Amino acid sequence: MSKMFSLENRVALVTGASRGLGLAMAKALKETGAPVIINARDAAALAKAAKTIGAQPLAFEVTAAARSRTPQ
Repeated sequence: MSKMFSLENRVALVTGASRGLGLAMAKALKETGAPVIINARDAAALAKAAKTIGAQPLAFEVTAAARSRTPQ
């Protein structure tokens, strides 16, 4: 891949990455040389996806509902 598009030494965080488009994007970013952290709510599915593409899993919820449960 051209250095113009290299993500080497950049960290990519992809949300919704346990399946579908998020997983495909995480895989593509990993192939460009970026260390990839993937996020999803389902920790088991996330761990499986991370192992498949060699990414680091980080399970947490990022929805508005999660913010409303956060203590003030």
